[in-house]
Amino acid sequence: MEKEHDVYLPVYLSLVTLTLLSFGSFYMGPGKIMAVAVALALATAKALLIALYFMRLKDEHPVIYGMVFVGVAAVILLAFGILPDVAVKL
Repeated sequence: MEKEHDVYLPVYLSLVTLTLLSFGSFYMGPGKIMAVAVALALATAKALLIALYFMRLKDEHPVIYGMVFVGVAAVILLAFGILPDVAVKL
C-alpha cells in the first residue's frame, strides 16, 4: 500500500510545475494565440496526469481506455466545431 502512495508527491509537484508554467506562458509568450496554445497543451498534460494517477486509469482494463478515448474524441470534435466562432472573436 505504501508503494502505491509513493507516486503522489512527484505527480503533485509536476502538476504544480505545469500550473506555474501555464500561468507564466501568458506573460512570457510572444502573443495571445501562442500563450493560449501553450496553456492548452499544458492543461492536456495535467489532465493526463490526473486521469492516470489520481483516477487510477493507469491500472484499468484496456476497454476502459477505449471508453476514455471516445469521450476525449467527442470533446476534441466539439472544440474544433467552435473554432470558427473563436477565430472571429480573436
